[in-house]
Amino acid sequence: MKQLPPYYYLSNFHEFLSFFEGKSYDLLPIKTRQFIDDFKQLTQPMQCVIARAANRKHTVFSRNTLSYDEIENPQQQLQWLIDKYWFSAPLQAPLTELSSALTKAELMQCLQESTNERGLASANKASLQALFAQHITAIKQGQCLQDSHIYCAFTPHLRYLLFLYFGRIDARLNQFSMRDLGVTRTHKNTYAQGQRFEDLQDAQGAYCYATLLHDADTSLTKHYNLDELPKVTSHNASVFKDTFYYKLGKAWLTRDGDYALACLQSSNNSAAQEAWLRAQYKRGNKQQVEQHLQQLLQDPPSDKLALFAEDFYARKFAGKRTSVTTDMLRASSQTLAIDINYKQSVERGVAAKYRSQGDTVIRTENRLWRALFGLTFWPALFEQNALITAFDRQPAMLRNNQFYSKCHGAIEQQLQHLLATPNALMFFTQQCGRYYGKPNGLFKWHPKLLDYINVFIEYAPRNAIVTILRLMAKDFRTYCDGFPDIMRIHQGQLIFEEIKAPGDSLRRNQLLTIRQLQQAGFAVAITQVEWCHDPQQSYVVVDVETTGGKHEQHRVTEVGMVKVVNGQVVERWQSLIDPQRHIPSAITRLTGISNSMVVGQPRFADVIDKIDEFSQDSIFVAHNVNFDYHFFRSEFARCGRDFKRPKLCTVQLSRQTFKGLSSYSLGALSKHFNISLENHHRALDDAEAAAQLLIMSQN
Repeated sequence: MKQLPPYYYLSNFHEFLSFFEGKSYDLLPIKTRQFIDDFKQLTQPMQCVIARAANRKHTVFSRNTLSYDEIENPQQQLQWLIDKYWFSAPLQAPLTELSSALTKAELMQCLQESTNERGLASANKASLQALFAQHITAIKQGQCLQDSHIYCAFTPHLRYLLFLYFGRIDARLNQFSMRDLGVTRTHKNTYAQGQRFEDLQDAQGAYCYATLLHDADTSLTKHYNLDELPKVTSHNASVFKDTFYYKLGKAWLTRDGDYALACLQSSNNSAAQEAWLRAQYKRGNKQQVEQHLQQLLQDPPSDKLALFAEDFYARKFAGKRTSVTTDMLRASSQTLAIDINYKQSVERGVAAKYRSQGDTVIRTENRLWRALFGLTFWPALFEQNALITAFDRQPAMLRNNQFYSKCHGAIEQQLQHLLATPNALMFFTQQCGRYYGKPNGLFKWHPKLLDYINVFIEYAPRNAIVTILRLMAKDFRTYCDGFPDIMRIHQGQLIFEEIKAPGDSLRRNQLLTIRQLQQAGFAVAITQVEWCHDPQQSYVVVDVETTGGKHEQHRVTEVGMVKVVNGQVVERWQSLIDPQRHIPSAITRLTGISNSMVVGQPRFADVIDKIDEFSQDSIFVAHNVNFDYHFFRSEFARCGRDFKRPKLCTVQLSRQTFKGLSSYSLGALSKHFNISLENHHRALDDAEAAAQLLIMSQN
């Protein structure tokens, strides 16, 4: 791993504080400004102590652990900072922070010194934390932890600054070191270093609501005077406020209906308005609900709320018996029988079924449309100072649905270019070439991304593409997800399909997105799966020989694969593999595979495409399947690729089918059933034997 310089954390802390020398300085209260000024006046060793403490997970910790080689006399620096109130006694910390920071032994020590509680040694940490909270008054009267632990008294200022910088309440400074280590990718030279909120009052209000949401276990149980809660003005702050009022209203519905309705009515969250209408209808205020629904239908604030209003009005006031979801399922549904071994990966099973019939199938879900959206509007999203800091995953104007209003001209220009260009694939190829690999909060880069886009562009109506992209630009919060699971090319026609296993339901966002796709001109189906035992389902029985037992450390030396369809072996594949490391003598004695045997053999990367193709759309079968499967996944990961298949274990299958045997090892089962196994612990021979067990269990 990359090594960081000795004072990396101090450099990062200064970088963090420099953000507040710009536009965000006006969002700081006087005491927080003073905190920054006072920090800058400290000596470097003292700043190091503060920065080290600020990077810790907990705000309470043992003072003995704050000792680092690069800090001169750290305990002496710490004591000076304690005397100047940068740190304080641990029991001055908020109760939840204190109890979560202490170890089980430390909790027990405090309880033993301050209470008469018994049986502490057998209690788990959660029980000890509950007792700690119960006896906190008595504990604070004692001297527990006073000499051994400290509390970061500057925590309130730090958390407020982190919130302003990152835009979320749970942010930590370790994001800087994660960036420096290359773990977290950031946007370079494409951010504005501006401010997230309009003014100090707006920022403090947003911080208050974000904190209340973070502490929901306690905050949602309180009965607030709504007039006394902070007022906010910006879109960014309103998201926190509206979400809190919605959750507070939902929490109080069964305890104080009037208060709950007041909370819900104070929120512009569409879910809050829906909950308010349902609660009012349940109370019998039908005329009021009907009038409100009619207003929403005439001037809906969002498509999501419009869909609810349309459906609720039709069923409650227009005599309609079925919901919009039911109607769509009836109109667009089809049933498909899929082998039951795909129960944990239903979309993969449907794709395999269609491919066996000659169709092209790509699992798209949200990634296709989010990639198209990101590539189309990349400059406006990520290159025109739309981000506040380099750590922002996506611009706030997307989350707040202001993208279209703020960038209307640029958006329409790109859409018209996409509509007019004779070669749309060339447009997306050029965009990929410019931005491939750059971080974004919309989609993950994939080596086959352009291949998927190529298929889509070839068959999709251009005006329909533009319609959906414009819809996403106008209401990204609604249309950033809910897209169908797969894209299928059947007899020259592009069909999007949403896959539903037995018991699955169609969610509101899926219903809304599907309806918009259909209105734009796309064919969309809802495929409801029925489980079956498909005799034409292919199984690939696999065995791997390796340099050792741990897939994270060891490598594959041989692969054997046997394909079984309808109880018959139809194909085989085998190869020795150069593991690019020494094969231990114990492994050679077990498998017969020596170092000299793998010299000149292909590496796993050389045959990965053959292995992928051979096992595609098949059930992955092996004796003790997780061993072989995890080795495949690790080898694929080393090549930067994923490996996912439904799994079936012939050990478990044999235990279920052939009960009462003394051993279920491959050797013992082969001997019991007279299965040929001449070269045990060679890949193809073991795979052949396991394939025979599979066939026997299926008959």
